[in-house]
Amino acid sequence: MPNITHIILAAGSSSRMGKLKQLLPWKGTFLLDYVIDKVMKTTNNRVILVLGSNYDQIKTKLGNKAIDIVINEEWDKGLGASIAKGVSAALKDNKPEAILTSLVDQPLIPENYFTEMISAFKGTPEQIIASDYGHDKLGVPALFGANYFNDLMTLQTDKGAKSIILKNRIHVDTINAKEFLSDLDTTEDYQKLYAANHQ
Repeated sequence: MPNITHIILAAGSSSRMGKLKQLLPWKGTFLLDYVIDKVMKTTNNRVILVLGSNYDQIKTKLGNKAIDIVINEEWDKGLGASIAKGVSAALKDNKPEAILTSLVDQPLIPENYFTEMISAFKGTPEQIIASDYGHDKLGVPALFGANYFNDLMTLQTDKGAKSIILKNRIHVDTINAKEFLSDLDTTEDYQKLYAANHQ
């Protein structure tokens, strides 16, 4: 398996939800715990979790997992700042060949999706693998070769790494993720998604 660090982004305040999205019940546990366990089943490499808002409350719930937790104190700047923080942490010790980013609020992404993304990595530093959600919409989970590490570390916008993907479209491979697209921004979104996946 190539040396790919997986960064889980979970630093937001869930302001539209009105409650902590990371701790919402899901499949017998809570959302963040469910996503972490899924990711850890797909890799023997380093997993970094980026937390920010409500850090203490969330970390207390996680127990002792074999992951590195990074605090983004500038979480209010948006997703880009959390990616930058996570990538900076990933490069401190053992520089990976690639970095895979995913979100806490994508519980429908299955384990084999991450495995497929890792298998699709050719080991070349210019490669990007993005999720294709249809209608020309590319996003996360996304994998970035080493050529993009510096760009990822300078992100500050709430658009995440979308600009890097679009700017380097010639190097982007995609994986179909249409059936895994889910919005989890409001309580109504959560209730619908929960009902549809807890029969």
